[in-house]
Amino acid sequence: MNPLNAILDIVSPSWCVSCRRPVRREEKHLCAECLAKINYVTDACPVCSGEIVSGECEICSGRHIYFDKNISVAEYDDLIKALIAGYKFGARKRMASLIAALCFERAADVLENALCVTAVPSSGRKKWKRGFNQSEEIAKELARMGNRPYLNLLKEKESGRKQKSLGFTERFLNVLDKYELKKNAIQPCPVLIVDDVFTTGATLNECARVLKAGGFNPVFSLTVARAGIKRLEK
Repeated sequence: MNPLNAILDIVSPSWCVSCRRPVRREEKHLCAECLAKINYVTDACPVCSGEIVSGECEICSGRHIYFDKNISVAEYDDLIKALIAGYKFGARKRMASLIAALCFERAADVLENALCVTAVPSSGRKKWKRGFNQSEEIAKELARMGNRPYLNLLKEKESGRKQKSLGFTERFLNVLDKYELKKNAIQPCPVLIVDDVFTTGATLNECARVLKAGGFNPVFSLTVARAGIKRLEK
């Protein structure tokens, strides 16, 4: 154990974001018991990682999907909700390395085939309020682990309603033209784009559309968690 961290554990103790037990600084806010309880996504659509129901994907069947493959790592259950909420809203930026480590093994195939890594962008207002872009920090860690450059390729416009309040079809409509390729984007190449939670895939799909329109191809994506949504319509 790092002696400095041992002192900090006494002076400024940390707690597991899930069960609230004390944790060492090296554990980065998630205890070993909760780490072992993570529910990784298993049976999933090979394209979008959505749930398969009666032999058909609930998310991408019958839709035009621009990303070539999405990998969602864990189910968005109470443990992962607490982990992501603690990271995003608890000013725990250093948790990005823990979350990236949880994703890295499952991201190996897409990282190997991507020549750069980017993230779903945040507007300047959201980034200022939170202090950082949660997806960007995870993407930077994954890029470092996979020996790939991290690049800011996309920009979010300051318009549009929050996705959280919308239904299935509304989410796809709400993100249309919400993102744009940055003018200083590099020579197009295969890219991996990272986000925190996959619900309908609307945000990732729009980002992938913009990237492909700019010549980036193929476009892979990775999300930390896969969430469900009550669908009123398709």
